[in-house]
Amino acid sequence: MPGETALHPGGHPQRILVLDGSPAGENACGMAACVVHDGQNLAISAQRVEAGRQAAEGIALIAADVLAQAGWHKAAPGPRDGAALLSTGSQADDGTHNAQAPTRSATADADRAGDTLSNNPELKGTAPDCVAVVVGPGSFTGLRASCAVAAGYALGAGAQLVGVTRGEALAPALEAELARHNGSGNGTVTHPDTGSTAARTGSGSADGEDGSGRGPHGDATGAAGQGLDGWLVITAARRGRVFVEDRFGVRAVAEAQVPPALLAGRWLVAGEARGALPLPGAVFSDLTHPTAEQIAHAALQRLAGTLPTREALPLYVDPPEAKLPAEGLRATPV
Repeated sequence: MPGETALHPGGHPQRILVLDGSPAGENACGMAACVVHDGQNLAISAQRVEAGRQAAEGIALIAADVLAQAGWHKAAPGPRDGAALLSTGSQADDGTHNAQAPTRSATADADRAGDTLSNNPELKGTAPDCVAVVVGPGSFTGLRASCAVAAGYALGAGAQLVGVTRGEALAPALEAELARHNGSGNGTVTHPDTGSTAARTGSGSADGEDGSGRGPHGDATGAAGQGLDGWLVITAARRGRVFVEDRFGVRAVAEAQVPPALLAGRWLVAGEARGALPLPGAVFSDLTHPTAEQIAHAALQRLAGTLPTREALPLYVDPPEAKLPAEGLRATPV
């Protein structure tokens, strides 16, 4: 976990702006934080979390506020510019993709928003070196908003732009919690759909653990024959479904049609919707949303090549619901 393991002592970003607008449904919120990395430790200089879907969709305002609190230059959009970055989309879209096509180019908006910093190179010394954004899974509109704002700030500041998933941010803590439950940090984890295995490579420690040898809900850990097969991060969606993320990826699962392989395993289950699926023998983790430090830590791992490359774009689990008109597209105006 951040603060315990040396992170890229050479050429690392010093200032990381963290954005997260992914939580959906009744858990919708927007989070922005300014995180300082000294080459080994991560520390929060300023942070703000606002509940509600409007906060997630208006994350540019939250980001501007924390940048001002930290004394970092805003690097691009202010309140009015940030609002312009948001693309047109459905308002009832937690986890689904029924949005209209954007009416403007987010790249073009970000380019205009960055003019202030680009024309004043002397201000670059107080701007973020890296912008880390949670790309999902989660609220479709919230993800689009936070990814667009992240792109605007990164472009304006000349900063590195990095996308991470919820599971990638929570993975070190979950791997450590899994290792404590199973009595070892070695071994394998099992794919909950295919039954294939992969080496467990967890590191770090979970937040809030007291070292008592008991799980977060009083479950005895390390009992013989009671090993867990891996961890799952379950996120709320719509239409009787949830998003399930593990070390192998993300997919949508219907609450009434849980895959047999998922039911057959024993899992460490995290996420705000961790109780949504009837998983026999599940051990529930108290971890729900990644912290700013966990997101920044995952971003640094991606920059170092420890995590595979991922674009800082919304993670779409479902195919788009938009369809061409039955009569086809209208002719191009002349």
